[in-house]
Amino acid sequence: MRIIGGRFKGKKIKLPKGGWGGVRPTADRVKEAIFNRIEHRFWSRGGIVDCSVLDLFAGSGALGIEALSRGAQKAVFVDSSPRQLKTIEDNVAVLGAGERAEFLCLDLLKGRHAWGRLCQEGPFDLIFADPPYRKRLTGFVLERVAGLGLLKEGGLLIIEEERLKGTEPVRTSTCHPGLFELEPRVYGRTVIRMWEKRQE
Repeated sequence: MRIIGGRFKGKKIKLPKGGWGGVRPTADRVKEAIFNRIEHRFWSRGGIVDCSVLDLFAGSGALGIEALSRGAQKAVFVDSSPRQLKTIEDNVAVLGAGERAEFLCLDLLKGRHAWGRLCQEGPFDLIFADPPYRKRLTGFVLERVAGLGLLKEGGLLIIEEERLKGTEPVRTSTCHPGLFELEPRVYGRTVIRMWEKRQE
C-alpha cells in the first residue's frame, strides 16, 4: 500500500507480520476521493496544513498517515490492537513524522473511559473512523464524537461503512446539534459519510 499524495507521495506503508488479518485498508481511490472532498471543504483555510487529526479504529493508519503527508500538524492513531499500532508507529517513524504523531491503544467499544482519554487530546479538525463493518457503528461513533465535543468548529467527521446490497445510502435520520451531514458517496462496497461542524 502506498501514500497517494503530499510530501510522502509514493512511499510504501509496510504490513504487519502475517499481513493485515481482519484489517481492511482503505482503497487508494477511496482515499483520493476522501481527501479531494476535504481539500475542497478546507480550501479557504489552505487545505489541511496545520490541522489536528484523529484516526479512530485506525487499522492500517492509512488515512492518518495520508493526512500527515499532506501537512497535518498532529495525528492521533487509536486502535485496540497493539500489533497494528506498532506497525503504524514504525511506518510513521520511517517517514520522519514521529514527532507529529501519537499512538493510543484503546478499545473504543468497552465503556466511556477510552473516549474520555480522547477528550484530553482534542478537539480535532479532522476525525476519521473506519469501524468494523459488521457491527454497524456509525451511529455509535457519531454520538460519541458529538456528545464529547471532539470536533472543532468547521471540522469534519468522516466515517467509512459498508454499503448494504441492493440499497442506496441516504443521509442518516439521527440529528446532533451543530453537526450537518453532507451527501454520502459510494465507492463499490464502501460508503463514505461526512459531517461538518458549524453553527445552524
